Formats: sequence, C-alpha cells, structure tokens
Amino acid sequence: DGDQGFPGNLDIEITYHLLENGFEIIYSAISDTDTICNLSTRNFFNLNGEGKSNILNHKLKINADYYLPINETLLPKEYIASVKNTPMDFTNFKRIGKDIYSDFETIKNNGFTCYYPTDSRYSSSDLNEIIELQGDISGITMKIYTDYPGVFVYTASYVNNLAGKNNHVYNKYDGVAFIP
Repeated sequence: DGDQGFPGNLDIEITYHLLENGFEIIYSAISDTDTICNLSTRNFFNLNGEGKSNILNHKLKINADYYLPINETLLPKEYIASVKNTPMDFTNFKRIGKDIYSDFETIKNNGFTCYYPTDSRYSSSDLNEIIELQGDISGITMKIYTDYPGVFVYTASYVNNLAGKNNHVYNKYDGVAFIP
C-alpha cells in the first residue's frame, strides 16, 4: 500500500550539520505502521584530498570484534567470525593496505567488502563510535557514530575509470565507504 509495495507511509528527515571541524548527518524516519526502512548513503572518503593518493595508507580502526565472511561471489556465509589473528582485524589502527592483497578468502580479489557487526558491549539505543579513519598525508581524522548494529566497509574494489568532480578519474582503492 506504500511506496514500492512496502506497508505504510514513511516520513523521512535527513539533517546535515556543518561543524567546526567536520560534518554530521542525522537520519530520522517515522512510519504510520510497521515497515522496512534502511536509510543510507554510499559516500566515499579519501581524507588526503581529491587525486592526492589512494586510501591504502589511511589508518583505520573498526570497533567490532567480528565480521561476516563472504565467498568468492561476494555472498555472505551463514556465520560470523572473529577478527582476531586475521587480516580482517582493525580493532587497533592499521593501514588499510597492509593486508588488502592477502589470499584470505573474504578479501581475496575483493579488497575489504564486508560487514562488521558490533558486539554486546554497545547499547542499541545510544550512538557508539564504530569507525575512526586517519588520512596519512593530511592528518585529518574522521569518526563515525551509529546506533545501528554494525557497519559495511567497502574499499572501492570494483571502481574503474569513474569520472568524478573536476574531471578526476577514480579507480580501485581511491576511496573507502562506510555504511552503518
């Protein structure tokens, strides 16, 4: 009865705040009945600036002890796995490119294209820091907070000759996206 056959009417509000040293995006949605809603954007970040470098030397920290393994066709497996002692471990700062060329099944030929569920240490009603990213040249730091139960990380592994701002051409690993 609603948009695309989903139940109910959905009022959506997205607010963008420019802060002194960054920006904030706040999503809010209210429906008049139970329905499905997953608001997201796929912004790609390169904290060194347009065309200055790829993101392989950016340092990344993900506050999650688990990840959802995928197979060679990018389909998720039926279990979650610990990041401990694997290339998937970003619980402490690590260069994105350190293990990106590993033969580890989840990243082999795909870069980081996977979901990191948060664990029970986080409250589902509060905003929790899930991502911290640092540009290696610029020194710019970005943090992402969410009340979602995890984050999808995509290192632009399938981007090839994509025209962007100021006619810059983007390729593999030129940016990273985080989707709570």
